[in-house]
Amino acid sequence: MTHTQLKNSILQLAVSGRLVNQIASEGNANDLLTQIQKEKQKLIAQGKIKKSKTQSSIYKKEGRWFEKSGKKEKDITDELPFEIPGNWTWARLGEIGEFTGGKTPSSESLRAEGNIPYYKVSDMNRIENQKFMIKTEAYLDSSYTGKLFKKNTIIFPKNGGAVFTNKKRILTTDSLIDLNTGAFSFSNQLDLEFVYLMFQTIDFRKHYKGTALPTVDTEEVKNILWGIPPLAEQKRIVQKIEELFNTINS
Repeated sequence: MTHTQLKNSILQLAVSGRLVNQIASEGNANDLLTQIQKEKQKLIAQGKIKKSKTQSSIYKKEGRWFEKSGKKEKDITDELPFEIPGNWTWARLGEIGEFTGGKTPSSESLRAEGNIPYYKVSDMNRIENQKFMIKTEAYLDSSYTGKLFKKNTIIFPKNGGAVFTNKKRILTTDSLIDLNTGAFSFSNQLDLEFVYLMFQTIDFRKHYKGTALPTVDTEEVKNILWGIPPLAEQKRIVQKIEELFNTINS
């Protein structure tokens, strides 16, 4: 087994709740998800994010998993990819975060130095930007008043052949990303490193549309089912993965 295969196996154990033991005192993920939903509804009411057309909630009843969207309730037990621990819960990816796309600014608004970085897809190839976006040669003028992408947003190539590289990066400061870059922002009630590691399991090569110009099918990605553990367990999973990855690399 190669290093890459071994790391992927570790991530699969992590996403299915088999990497670390469950601790009852850490609570359950249902409470965490409830808080995330409340936060999301508040942001929708404030007009900061858009309401999802397919908003849903997933819950367990009499040993089966159900999803409720509007007035419709559906048994999705047979759709679930694996079993999860009793203190975990399921959620569609679009329910715990928001997918958006970038914007390409006018050349007149760009500078060689500044406080607001502007990143293009090609910047993900820089050696300094292998996980965290740090290096760029373009910054926005201080007078820029348009939308920015918040620190800790996960970004990825959204259009073109770069989609197949499966790159995922983290913004280290509020930034602007170009039109060919996608963004996934999520509640700070989730652990950043956990979400980033789990995001590595998404293979965009299986979730795209178009041939001449491949584009990530964000509607399809939003529907991916994710197992969510309590926050404390998320942190323990991250720590365990880091320990195992360090052992593999040594």
